[in-house]
Amino acid sequence: MPECLITGRQVGRTKQWEGKQEMKSVKLVTLLTGAAVAMAANGHAEVPAGKESLMVHVGGTMRPPMEEICKIFEKESGIKVEVNYGDSGALMTAIQTSGKGDVCILHDPFPASMEKKGMVDKSYTVALLSPMIVVKKGNPKKIGGIKDLIRADVKVGLTDATYSTAGHIVSLVFKKAGIADTMEKKDIVRARSGGEMANAVKIGTVDAAIVWDAVAFARKDSLDSIAIEMGVLPTPKVDDVTTATYGLIDMSAVKVVIMTLKGSKQLEPARRLAELAMSDRGRDIFLKMGFTAAPGTASKPAAGGAKE
Repeated sequence: MPECLITGRQVGRTKQWEGKQEMKSVKLVTLLTGAAVAMAANGHAEVPAGKESLMVHVGGTMRPPMEEICKIFEKESGIKVEVNYGDSGALMTAIQTSGKGDVCILHDPFPASMEKKGMVDKSYTVALLSPMIVVKKGNPKKIGGIKDLIRADVKVGLTDATYSTAGHIVSLVFKKAGIADTMEKKDIVRARSGGEMANAVKIGTVDAAIVWDAVAFARKDSLDSIAIEMGVLPTPKVDDVTTATYGLIDMSAVKVVIMTLKGSKQLEPARRLAELAMSDRGRDIFLKMGFTAAPGTASKPAAGGAKE
């Protein structure tokens, strides 16, 4: 989430992040175009007559629940779902460039940017993501909270804020905990994604990392999760950030948003898939897979989107 940064160095990181996302989007656009051609050539034979397959773009963290939800949708509707996985930021750029796709599910801050660009038909908040500390099973270093990460005997891994929303939140957490300066001097291992960082803990490259709760849950057999103290987590309204690209961002509640896309030629089935994800069944799947429940979730038309 690049524009949450304020300093000159941080603004530089924002430009770098945007450039990296553009390069990644070129590859994704090629893949999306190829997928569309393949579907036109032979994909339709696999679905019932008159039922086109849906293309769904899924941010990597949301892959486990969406795999299950898409299987349910296919079984109940008879409509085939083609799924494209990737980083949320790169997917957003690729969708805008290629115009391909019917549904996408990303986490903050990207949905707000898509709405501002007029790409969204309807949006539905299905869950939240929360940061957690992960350690090896059994917690061999006896890490109890955020301040234990400054210990000399604890090797720490973090997601790079150049690519990661969680990386920005971690900076705020360290500041509120009074350990920002110490952590700045610490030799920290960084990776692009929370999945990579959690795997680094798993194989022993680092002793502890901060990742999304859903990322930690997916590795619950090999990692233990430690809650970050409420007092150092972002506070609603107090720690909100406003940017030109993303608008107002609530740093205390990173939303997972499923959207139907205005470029879709199949809005009715696309909305049915999104509504399945938003239903009690869909939300239960997200909760079962370690996501945080979103309070007061309800579907809403995007600005300028279709209303029913």
